[in-house]
Amino acid sequence: MDTIIQCFLEKIIILEEKSLEKLNNINFLSDFTDDLNRELMDLGRKIAKKYLEDLEDMIYESEERKEKYISYQKNSLANNRKLITLFGEIEFSRRYYQEKENKKEKIYLLDKAIGLEENERMLVNVEEKMLNLATVKSYEFAGKNCAYNTEISKETVKNKIEELDFSNIPQEKFDKKREKKRLYIQADEDHVHLQVGGISQPRLITVYEENIKGKLEGKKKFGGIYNKKIDDLWEEVYTYIENKYNYEKIEKIFIMGDGASWIRTGLQWLPKSIYIADRFHLEKAITGLCGKENKEQKSKIREAMYKFDYVKVKEIGYEILAEEMEKSVRERKLKELEYIINNEEGFRNSVSYDVPGCAAEGDISHTYSDRLSSRPLGWKESNVDKMARLRILAANGENIKIVTRNLNEKRPEIKEKIKKQKEVSKMIKKEKYKREDGICYTIPEMRFGDYEMREKLRELIKCKAI
Repeated sequence: MDTIIQCFLEKIIILEEKSLEKLNNINFLSDFTDDLNRELMDLGRKIAKKYLEDLEDMIYESEERKEKYISYQKNSLANNRKLITLFGEIEFSRRYYQEKENKKEKIYLLDKAIGLEENERMLVNVEEKMLNLATVKSYEFAGKNCAYNTEISKETVKNKIEELDFSNIPQEKFDKKREKKRLYIQADEDHVHLQVGGISQPRLITVYEENIKGKLEGKKKFGGIYNKKIDDLWEEVYTYIENKYNYEKIEKIFIMGDGASWIRTGLQWLPKSIYIADRFHLEKAITGLCGKENKEQKSKIREAMYKFDYVKVKEIGYEILAEEMEKSVRERKLKELEYIINNEEGFRNSVSYDVPGCAAEGDISHTYSDRLSSRPLGWKESNVDKMARLRILAANGENIKIVTRNLNEKRPEIKEKIKKQKEVSKMIKKEKYKREDGICYTIPEMRFGDYEMREKLRELIKCKAI
């Protein structure tokens, strides 16, 4: 390791000298930092490779390993393996071993120690960077920019997203329950085109405490595709509210949306909830019924609605339908009228309780549409669900590690993997301490000093400070 660092320092000195020769160039510092970045990435690859091969040597020298495993490669390292790191791709060597009692299986103990599967090509932090990039850019862009000077295919990026498991995310914990008289929920869905044809509708629910000049305070988002499982989504929302807030102190929960049946399901799940019709969708329906140019009829319908005179709303609507000669247009306008009438209670509530405007449409655009539906893309439905959930993680300010590193330790294959990793790690640690003790024995204070002095010296040796 010392040799690697010494070579790196020599290269930096050479870089500095070359940079001084270009001092008159207006971009000399940019050129220097480009070269420095390249050397730092190279140093990272070399250190990572050396570190892995040091671990392999400690496994090989371990007394515990010698008791249980046979190595047929003695002092030579073979069986190279390539691995993609943030610094780029590295190639390292390791030995294979066989259990003395069972010589059928060839085992790479180093792979077990660092938790690598047989066909695994990239480290989990590379995968995390790739997934974070994929939530905002294309699969191709994510594959090209997640590891230095290394390109990962867009098919691999797509497959990694499809493999994600969101079922193990732990429930959020709160030290103390908050007390709020009112909570607000806005709900809507996006419309995403599928590769096989048709539309997928990822749902989005945002719970928040206040809307201050368009900024939602204390917000938390939930969503994904919940085909025929909408109760699961509302159960997540209810559990979150129950855990975070003192439910007894809540007086009203306002559920805002376009009145779709899946949104109204929330009224059944949340006691004290009241449905509020989204005025954006109501205004859209009024325009669809009357036409963009017919300002007089639109004004009459709005006036009747604010007076809660829905008999008058129906009269105006039927007059408009009677004047429409084209059947397809008349049927479309009838649906708009029915939408206005069916949301009578929701509109009354919005006026009576003076609830701030619903921003569900903008929420959908920002959270989902920017990546899923604003461009002419064709998606696989399972990946629509995974991408929607990734976007929600990002919107909630949560780290993707809660998905990529939160393994279900109850699964047999995971339990076995962790068991084997602990076994090999124990070998490495014992060998490491043995090497340290060999160094420590030559220091008088380690033999005759007090406990505090010995511990301080041990820490210094671990840090290679002496």
